[in-house]
Amino acid sequence: MADDTSPSKSGAFFTWLGGIVASVLTAVLIYHFTQSPPPPPPPPTIPPIGLSGIVVDAATHTLIHDAVVTVKLGDQSVQQSTDPLGAYSVVLPGIGTTETMGTISTTAHGYAPYSNSVPLKPGDGNFASINIEALTPPPTQPTTTGTPVIINPAALHAGIILNKPPANFIKPITKYAPSLKP
Repeated sequence: MADDTSPSKSGAFFTWLGGIVASVLTAVLIYHFTQSPPPPPPPPTIPPIGLSGIVVDAATHTLIHDAVVTVKLGDQSVQQSTDPLGAYSVVLPGIGTTETMGTISTTAHGYAPYSNSVPLKPGDGNFASINIEALTPPPTQPTTTGTPVIINPAALHAGIILNKPPANFIKPITKYAPSLKP
């Protein structure tokens, strides 16, 4: 009778194969459980807020150069003088991914100071035409009775008009908030 205690060839093969599978599985499990967790995703980026525009005399509609425009958004503010074409451009750090209220203030020699809050969207697409009133009385013309009449009284309103820049608008050199210095 044959001795049945010796392993068969197929049994030896499966024992050998099981040892290899166990070794590979052990190595994979050790690798898997000793890895550090993946880093957290980066916080969402908040784009800066850019604002460009012009400063205009409310009565004559002439562009005002050397007007000082101050834009404040949260605790950040930036100030720039208008160029010879009455244009300005500023960039502030964004404080959110949605529209935010900012304050625009304007002063110019011979004009009343003006300030107002406006909605500003993240990105560089904000444009504001700022109309300011002269300190001197508006131009008048005498009537036949000698009583002066104000020319175009509807145009004598200070204000900020948010719209798209005109096709011929040339953006001036941009002034950046201190925390955004390029």
